[in-house]
Amino acid sequence: MKITVLDAATLGNDIDLSLFNDLGEVEIYNVSPRETVADRIKDADVCVINKVRLDEAVLGDAKKLRLICVAATGYDNIDTVYCKNNGIAVCNVAGYSANSVSQLTLAMVLSASCNLDSFRNSVANGSYSAGNVQNILTPSFAARPGASSATAVSVAVSERRQALWAVTSSSTNVPPSTMRNASTSKRL
Repeated sequence: MKITVLDAATLGNDIDLSLFNDLGEVEIYNVSPRETVADRIKDADVCVINKVRLDEAVLGDAKKLRLICVAATGYDNIDTVYCKNNGIAVCNVAGYSANSVSQLTLAMVLSASCNLDSFRNSVANGSYSAGNVQNILTPSFAARPGASSATAVSVAVSERRQALWAVTSSSTNVPPSTMRNASTSKRL
């Protein structure tokens, strides 16, 4: 079996692709400009991608291709109708970004909730150090955020929110039940 990875550079440096070697012959490309894709997959049985667009124009000569693995949640960059009509299975990675997206979500909520961007700008432009500037950080955690839907990302956000509330409970009005729940959640 021949496995071709078309855009390994988009997967990050912490991904060990050597595991594919146990499954067959492997070709790994860090990036694949559009004009190289058709040639690179023409003899592949399996193609692993993240952001590369696979449409009929590049898939047409890949007569051995039977599986496209998308290292992401979506597959809008793949011509799924062509794949279905030509016996090519397409799979993705559900919930793969739960940890990073939940962390980013909390960071954005915290930043927005206390006007952090304006504060950073006032420090960067010198107006904060120049004096006569009111503290523009405005924390707003008077109420707990509401429950989220049960998706991988929202569950991870909820776990981190609970852990964050437990960590900040000494300076925030957090119900004890939340703190008990947070003690059993995963670490950040």
